[in-house]
Amino acid sequence: MLSIILGLINVIPLGIANSMSRKPSQAIGGKNVLFYRQIVTSIGLTIVLLFNLKTAHFDLKYIVLTFIISIICYFAMLTLYKSIEVGKVGIVSPISSSYVIYSVILTTLFFKTPISGNQIISIAAIIIGALLINLNFRDIRSGKKSIIEGVIPAFWSSIFFGVFFFLIQFPNKVLGPFLTAPLIEIAMFACVAIDLNKKRKKVADSKITFNTIFWIGLLTVIATTAFYYGLSICNASIFLVISSSSPMVVILYGYFVFKEKLTLQQYAAVLLILAGICTIAIK
Repeated sequence: MLSIILGLINVIPLGIANSMSRKPSQAIGGKNVLFYRQIVTSIGLTIVLLFNLKTAHFDLKYIVLTFIISIICYFAMLTLYKSIEVGKVGIVSPISSSYVIYSVILTTLFFKTPISGNQIISIAAIIIGALLINLNFRDIRSGKKSIIEGVIPAFWSSIFFGVFFFLIQFPNKVLGPFLTAPLIEIAMFACVAIDLNKKRKKVADSKITFNTIFWIGLLTVIATTAFYYGLSICNASIFLVISSSSPMVVILYGYFVFKEKLTLQQYAAVLLILAGICTIAIK
């Protein structure tokens, strides 16, 4: 039950933050949004750490390891942005979200985490739902070059994310979630700052855009804190699957806020994800 609660605390703010990222990304570019978001998340998660210093274990070896692993996460973000740039979001997003397949397989094999038959069915329902919720089979069948080009970086993004979420469990268990989270965000900030510095591209000032990024950052702080805390105390295989269902929140946000109509396929996908979440704790 705790896996479900923490998973939802991670998924809901993250889904809303991802939905809010659309307009600022179009205005100043995805990398610039990531840069300013990382400032907010790095400061926010450092403040959270200060209130939880007693739970943190400062081990230099694992701190260095966390910074190295964070580079994998940055590559995951870069390939995700590339897939969105050259492909179609409705196709590349669910492909990138399929990282949970790799994370669960690696976690189950390495940690020998026991999973019941019912939980396997629940995991399958959530994964299938996450894939179906945005996937447009008509676009795939069209065979357009841009769509195919977008699939390749999205596939690499899913692999990078899958490996990252598996590896980060090791320093997270030693350092504690409240230290691991800000270290990753600071490392990501350093990566994007170095990357942007090479290009030296100026960003037009927009108060509305930066206000939106600020709220995106705060929501990410909540989602990230819940994620790494849940990863440290919950069944990792189950928790990672629940945390990958954020596309459902994006679709529902679009329905209620942007008044976007849902297709029959999307209704079915939402029901699959909800059914999987509700039954995954039953052994």
